[in-house]
Amino acid sequence: MFRSMTSTLVIAWCLASAHAVDDGSVCSGGTSAPGECIGADSMVQVQHRPHKTGAVAKHGGKAECPPQTREAVWCPDHYDKPNVCNETDSTASCLAKGMQLCESTSDCLGVGVHPGWWTGKYNGVKFCTSATLAAKPDWCTSLCPLQSQTGVWCPDHYDEENICDDSDSTSECLAKGKQLCDTKPDCFGVGVHPGWWTGAKNGVKLCNSATLVPKDDWCTAITKPPCPSETQTGVWCPEHYDVTNICNETDSTSDCLVKGVDLCETKSDCFGVGVHPGWWTKEESGVKICTSATLVDKVDWCTKITTVVYGSA
Repeated sequence: MFRSMTSTLVIAWCLASAHAVDDGSVCSGGTSAPGECIGADSMVQVQHRPHKTGAVAKHGGKAECPPQTREAVWCPDHYDKPNVCNETDSTASCLAKGMQLCESTSDCLGVGVHPGWWTGKYNGVKFCTSATLAAKPDWCTSLCPLQSQTGVWCPDHYDEENICDDSDSTSECLAKGKQLCDTKPDCFGVGVHPGWWTGAKNGVKLCNSATLVPKDDWCTAITKPPCPSETQTGVWCPEHYDVTNICNETDSTSDCLVKGVDLCETKSDCFGVGVHPGWWTKEESGVKICTSATLVDKVDWCTKITTVVYGSA
């Protein structure tokens, strides 16, 4: 009986000595610094049932992060913001509410959510007070404004510095960049860096095309539509003439292209059709009719060659 009581006390002491942290894991062996308890041999996963409907989407046994976030990272410099969501909110909905609140909070640079149990239990998020991110396998974090895509930038761009104020948030600087972009015919989008660049330069990147490539620490908002899928991007035919007023005000760039191609088929001198998804096609309600199949680089144009020219044998 004494041995049974001793075993029970030892088990109870072991359970009590496990150090619980607020990040969804329990670490053995006493206190661990945030972010250190990630080894499989030193972590006991606690199986909490999600606290809200749809809080955990399973894929291969792993809780999925919302699309706008970076997976398996958090901001070690943060504070908790509980009760920003409802019981029925998904993790993605809670993230969106957290980011809206973050944009009106001067010391908030990003938002973290835990799609396992923490976000569901507290109906809340983590507010990042710096743009530093550290590995944390069960967390998802976004440093990008709501209106932008995460982890991408436009390789075709130029810098616009000193368009923001020192006190502006990344979101406010993005908004000012969009206003400037709308006045420029060669601007297709705006990129911001929530780490240091935008803050140091008080500026943005203005995209010369709608092409995006991965860039982990950048956030980009495309403000004008990309080229129609059936066209070649970033080229036009230097030998051309304009045909205007063939499209309606409600037509998309693709709709106008179709009308241009239909017209091209009736013309013996037409080799292709060019459209501008920024401002020209919309403003002129028209297209460029190519009088040869020759194409040259032109970053803000999209062209479809309709006639194949074969070289001599």
